Amino acid sequence: MPAVNHSANLAVSLVAVLRNHAPLAALVGARIFGGMAAQGSAMPRIIFHEISSNNDHQHDSATTEDPGIDETLIQFDCEARTLSAARAVTDAIAGVLNGAAPGGSPADLQGCFREPGGFAQPMDRDTGDGVAEAHRISVTYRILWRDA
Repeated sequence: MPAVNHSANLAVSLVAVLRNHAPLAALVGARIFGGMAAQGSAMPRIIFHEISSNNDHQHDSATTEDPGIDETLIQFDCEARTLSAARAVTDAIAGVLNGAAPGGSPADLQGCFREPGGFAQPMDRDTGDGVAEAHRISVTYRILWRDA
């Protein structure tokens, strides 16, 4: 039997939860990418990265029936033409994730908590769509989840 890619399960569930949140969908539509944005994709958009993952199941005791809860840090890069538009995307992410346990399949999201910090910066690289001005705000969330 092939091994299950647990990180992929989390990514699929995160994208589903974010795309199903109406205020966020109104801003970015389906422009939510893992790793890097599609070349030439419109803004605003979200690019997310797994920063670290702890599958030692420290949050509850794992059994063969219940593998326990994983803890993963995910960074969301919110890119938009203006700084205020990038802030609107980060606020919409907070509306669906911060402190929430939105559930989802194939990963069951148990809780999501924004980490302190984050940063905003003008983007000095080519955004891929022929327009030079753009801004990025990066925020990190600690996500507690288990395979559904």
